[in-house]
Amino acid sequence: TKDTIKVVQYRANLGAAVDAILTAQGANPSKEQVQAMIDAVSKFINENYELYGRKYQVKLIDGQCNSVPPDYPCLRGEFRRIIQTEKPFAIIWNTSLASPAFDEMSKLGGWGFRDSFNQTHRPYHWDLQMGGSQLVAMVGEWYCKRMAGGKAEYAGANPNPTADLRNKPRVLGVISTDDPENKLAIDELKGHLSRCGVRIAAEYYYAQDITTADQQRRAAVSKMINSGVTTIMCFCDLVAPIFLYNTCEEQKYYPEHVMVATGYMDTDRAAQAYDHTLPPDNVNPAHQFENAFGLAQNPRAVFRENNTAARLMKAAGNFNRFYDSAEIDVTYHLMLATLIQAAGPTLTPQNLEAGAFRLPPLGGLDNDEVTLRQFRPGDYTWTDALREVYWSTTRPSTFNRKPGAYVNVNGNRWFVPGQF
Repeated sequence: TKDTIKVVQYRANLGAAVDAILTAQGANPSKEQVQAMIDAVSKFINENYELYGRKYQVKLIDGQCNSVPPDYPCLRGEFRRIIQTEKPFAIIWNTSLASPAFDEMSKLGGWGFRDSFNQTHRPYHWDLQMGGSQLVAMVGEWYCKRMAGGKAEYAGANPNPTADLRNKPRVLGVISTDDPENKLAIDELKGHLSRCGVRIAAEYYYAQDITTADQQRRAAVSKMINSGVTTIMCFCDLVAPIFLYNTCEEQKYYPEHVMVATGYMDTDRAAQAYDHTLPPDNVNPAHQFENAFGLAQNPRAVFRENNTAARLMKAAGNFNRFYDSAEIDVTYHLMLATLIQAAGPTLTPQNLEAGAFRLPPLGGLDNDEVTLRQFRPGDYTWTDALREVYWSTTRPSTFNRKPGAYVNVNGNRWFVPGQF
């Protein structure tokens, strides 16, 4: 309206089992914590962005439909009701789930979907995380230039010499969700890898259903082992890797674990949960995550009490409600505010798109705390660079100063396509 810009933030119903895993990763805040973040970031946006006389106003809505596994008919109906009753300018749902349900609304969020998905839905679908097509193109380039033709030297140490993979030629396996967009992105990855003669020896696409996780994790790891896979890329969400790494440990299977910058797996807080919850035995401490390496799109973390979200919540007097994943939520709102400001006084989706493409790049390629962010014609996702990292089980994290951190391989450098 002439006075307000109404935004809905959608909180998915993930179920108790997934909630418990996310809680261990610091990624399952209470409704009260999220509301405190919304109040703080809205205050900051209204005081510091040019909104042409309007106020940024956010309504938090708890989803009632199952998202794990996605109940598509229910989700579509729920989104229709939200649109009809709330009439928001934008909806934020930070997730890689349920791409078929996205058709029901013009939407902000939905990371990892291919560029063609964003282009088909233009100018309505925007995201913070790198688009699936751009990501797999960069992963393919990196693998061809850095990894192809080598031995699996970064596999975990195996106490059984005959099962040790470190002297074997690399054989690639891929695990991802069965979401249609995610599966099509892997098809694009195959094309990029074929340019250097690499093929994916085994693929496994898991259903986003926690009730069948036990069966699926065994099937996935069995397929990797039986196909001779030495090197696994997990294009996963935050939750699935817990099952993958634990099952590999149960099977005494120690492949190379390659990070591919998806699902916020490349944050210290998430990886600490993967690493520190693995079940070591008295003779052979767990080796699953000791040599994890690859690519990250999230910047190196600032200390949790001094990052952007913490500063905004302190300024609003809400720091007692601060949560570990608040920085991600805050950045979505700041991205939306940047787009709204760029649209000018006549706020339409078309003007928002035109304004986005006029924005200069933000950040740069020589500071690992600030990534490169920009929108361009055909590119509706904000993040545009990756850094090369490995996991240290002992290095203190800059986020919470606890052991376990991703460490840059190339100083502070970020990479864009063509630079690996």
